[in-house]
Amino acid sequence: MKYRNWLASLLIAFLTLAFAGLNVDPASAQNGGQERPELKDEALFVTNRFVIHYTETGEDGIDSTDKDDSGFPDYVEEVAQSLEYSWDYEINQMGWSPPPLDQGEGGDNRFDVYLQDIMPDGIAGYAQSEGGYVGDNPETPERERRAAYSYLALDNDYAEVDGTEFAPLNLMKATVAHEFNHVIQAGYDDFDPQTWLYESTATWMEMQVYPDISDSRAYLPDVLDAPDVCRTARSGWYGSWLFIQLLSEKYGRDIVRSIWENSRQLDGYSAIDETLKPYGSTLTLESRDFAVSNLLRVYHDGQAFPTVQVEGSVDEGVYNPNNGVQSLGADYVELTGSGLMRVAFEGDRKLTGEAIAIRGGEADRFDLSQPVTLDLSAYDASYVVVHDDEQSITEDDCRYRDYAIDVSAATDSTSAPTATLSAPNFTTPTSGNGGTVDPNGSSTYHPPYSGGGNTGAVSTAAQDLEVAFATLSPEPPPIGYEFDYAYTMTAADFGSSADYYVPNGDISANFDYVSSEDNWLSLSESPSPYDTLQAWLDGVGYEPEGDIRDIDGVEVLVEDLSDGGETSISATLIVDGLFIVVDGDHSEDDVLAMVEAVIATSQPPEVQGGTQFPSPDIDLSVVTPSPNVVPETPPIDTNSVLAMLGISLCGLSACGLAVGGGALMLFIFRRRQ
Repeated sequence: MKYRNWLASLLIAFLTLAFAGLNVDPASAQNGGQERPELKDEALFVTNRFVIHYTETGEDGIDSTDKDDSGFPDYVEEVAQSLEYSWDYEINQMGWSPPPLDQGEGGDNRFDVYLQDIMPDGIAGYAQSEGGYVGDNPETPERERRAAYSYLALDNDYAEVDGTEFAPLNLMKATVAHEFNHVIQAGYDDFDPQTWLYESTATWMEMQVYPDISDSRAYLPDVLDAPDVCRTARSGWYGSWLFIQLLSEKYGRDIVRSIWENSRQLDGYSAIDETLKPYGSTLTLESRDFAVSNLLRVYHDGQAFPTVQVEGSVDEGVYNPNNGVQSLGADYVELTGSGLMRVAFEGDRKLTGEAIAIRGGEADRFDLSQPVTLDLSAYDASYVVVHDDEQSITEDDCRYRDYAIDVSAATDSTSAPTATLSAPNFTTPTSGNGGTVDPNGSSTYHPPYSGGGNTGAVSTAAQDLEVAFATLSPEPPPIGYEFDYAYTMTAADFGSSADYYVPNGDISANFDYVSSEDNWLSLSESPSPYDTLQAWLDGVGYEPEGDIRDIDGVEVLVEDLSDGGETSISATLIVDGLFIVVDGDHSEDDVLAMVEAVIATSQPPEVQGGTQFPSPDIDLSVVTPSPNVVPETPPIDTNSVLAMLGISLCGLSACGLAVGGGALMLFIFRRRQ
């Protein structure tokens, strides 16, 4: 593919900028927490929901052609139509929640879109949410914990693909569908640690909005050529849309939206498990099915999909893999013998094995938790599928797990299959590379990841979080709460709330706790440049919405920042040289219990007691959505969207910015905004 090879040549140069946080040339912060691009001689095109910022001069200048004599360039009108169409399809037709408005940044509350010459940097478009954190999304009646507003950037013409198999306007439209889904995702939860879920969902969404022009199949080699690589690996973020597709084909496409609805209160894999619970399934079971489905290509249009890469083959004897299998990945080993064979599987306790034997348009499925006897001569092809049930949070946590397959001649009767599956699309897969893959790329271009400077600073153990100062993570936490994640954040991550969480302007250590009722407590700690709370209040010029209390000999500012039916309690204290903020969504008692636990942790061991904290109650309050204050202007006619030719698009859009700092977690609430 000519264009993909051309774009891939830009990848190394762009990654140098991306990982330095230099995603665009930012202007100074405007009216709030976000930095926005600057355009020379900027002009605006306004629709009901969007403000498109563009220029006709300089390197970012767009083609000024105006064939319909509307007074606006045709390209800007095409972008506007695609934006409005994507909004209508994803929100009005598919039922996804509208994202938060941007609090007047960029001119008014409408969503801002900047047209820039970004394709030479290997970027087709991006969603930027850094500095836009609001905690709860005012546009929904539900309660979110980590919502953020965003702006979009798109290329000014996509001319770089003109003359290739990709039409510039098609590329623009699929990029809009993908990136706007990131804007919506940020309205549910902008800091889930599972970055692959953001990208796979947005890639899947391209196919929903523009099925005739977005060919996400171009990403499938990323996962099918290296099926044993873990699900969180950057190399497979976009190709993992196939897992989302499997869920939508089995349970209906609304299940994808349900995952994001559950992400309001649950993190990472837990949101998927909660979504699957009504169907009697789990992420582990669906991932095992995913491995088998990819072998058989059971999807609606699976006959057009590439085949999986086979790890190896065994006739008779013991087979050991080149490496093994990583988290939620799979290996495929072909059984090439004939006649009655006993097949036994042995591996790490996290690994499961199945035998899949294909005959005609059907496949028999055998559980290898115990050895089975197969008549290999009765089948056209037979494989052992090895799946790793481990659910690693980050790519750094992934490791290969070894196994062995023992095949020997048998004389007993054949085993009964656990299930028989339809397999009309099965084709003998290729073999040869052992499932290896470049972790930063593959044979197809994928957009460089461009998260913030603290990308990946997340830990599942409080003590493993690496920061340059000593932290206080209470053990045990208040009764009813359990530790969830630890992560770091920079002042830029906090945006306009930085003075209230990291007044030293540097970095914070953050610890999140959840209860069985899905209430949460968030603990933020950073070295304090102030000795007292009053010095801090004077230093940042803040008039608190509460009072300073003495709790166990420590001054604590306690504030009730609740809005309507939404509970939001915050406590600020300085102890052991740390500036500490405790936020909670349930009750003042819970927040103060965490404060007491933190203070107790700061004491010498001989004075630490076994204080018991109150168990939380269930809080069923919800918030009322704020009114939409966007001025009314004539809408773009979304019915005029042009019919498009089929192309492969998602692989060309740069989508990593949708989650801001990448695999981080964040609690920012209605605090001093």
